Amino acid sequence: MNYVGHIRKRTVKDGYCYQLIAERSSHTGKRERQYRTLKNVTKKQAQKALRQWLSELENNGHVSDEDITMADLFSEYEKLFLHEGNKMLSPTTIVNYKKILEKDLRVTLGHLSVQQLSVRDIQQYVNSFYNGGKHSPKTVYNHLLLLKKILDWAVANGIITQNPCESKALQLPKKEKPQTAVLEKADVEQIIQAAEGTNMEFLVKLLFATGCRRGEIISMTFDDWDAAAMTIQIRNNRVRAEKGSVVKKPKMDKVRTIYVGPEMNALIQRQFVQYKENKLYYGPDFQDSRLMVCQPDGACYQPDSISHKWKRFLKANGLPIVGMHTCRHAFASLALAEGCDIASISRYLGHAQTSTTLNQYVNVLNDGLEQVAADMDTLLFSRQKAQ
Repeated sequence: MNYVGHIRKRTVKDGYCYQLIAERSSHTGKRERQYRTLKNVTKKQAQKALRQWLSELENNGHVSDEDITMADLFSEYEKLFLHEGNKMLSPTTIVNYKKILEKDLRVTLGHLSVQQLSVRDIQQYVNSFYNGGKHSPKTVYNHLLLLKKILDWAVANGIITQNPCESKALQLPKKEKPQTAVLEKADVEQIIQAAEGTNMEFLVKLLFATGCRRGEIISMTFDDWDAAAMTIQIRNNRVRAEKGSVVKKPKMDKVRTIYVGPEMNALIQRQFVQYKENKLYYGPDFQDSRLMVCQPDGACYQPDSISHKWKRFLKANGLPIVGMHTCRHAFASLALAEGCDIASISRYLGHAQTSTTLNQYVNVLNDGLEQVAADMDTLLFSRQKAQ
């Protein structure tokens, strides 16, 4: 059980002293107490000594350094948690956290003492970083979340007694629900038309036909494809990591099966033929990855490099510059517009709940509200008109 402590000022013959009291509940439920007495110290010094003692008790005799800077704390946290061996965090989260530390938190707060870090310091950081909308509220929250985690760890190790990030006095920018970018049907047709007959055709059509995430697309193999059943098993997801990228399970750790139409199935077959031709052409230099979307020599695409390739294609053809993830939104939007049920689309996209799909594509559903009203109008009043 964790120790808690407090101090008492006691009068003695030659003045006064401070008594330190540390207590905890044992496994039997009985309260255990330990005492220390300090003479010739101020109240502030006694409080500091109490924190050091509690830390020593919690850490089996190890006394934490009470005068460390935020930069020291950031480095210690990074060493312990932000490394490839930590499987409790995704590789992408580790990369993002390290970037936040390096570019922002360490630069702005690193020189401050951990013990002296105040709510005011954190508020100034939030105000400066947000800067009237320079960064989104969501990004501000992400930065504060990481800072809170690090300071929670400092509290758990007795470095500080409370986390200033938890103060209700902190004022944060109001979160606004982002509008999901959606391509119109005409935009999708233009993109497909521009890709036909080029080395982008397969990638473009696979994106729109499957609604898969970028990382799922570039880790999809021919072994995942069943030509007879016209299905693809979505087993992997390539994501950014500290050193390039890594392959992990799909989001939510859910392997799912998706179906493709006969034309898309035939296109995958032609892509497989092209893959085998490339294998013969490159010979020993070919990397037999069996990836559907890969470089000519069979090497995998990194997440960022495939995104750059995608945007270069759009720019070269004068098309709307949108991210690859927008194709996923377009898939869902067009499927909804064609009358597909929300539960099937949610399973196809790999959403954990249908509410996720509904929340993201509610604007598409709203487009059909006018028709709902018209249908109800017909149902309710058609008999009156007939009379």
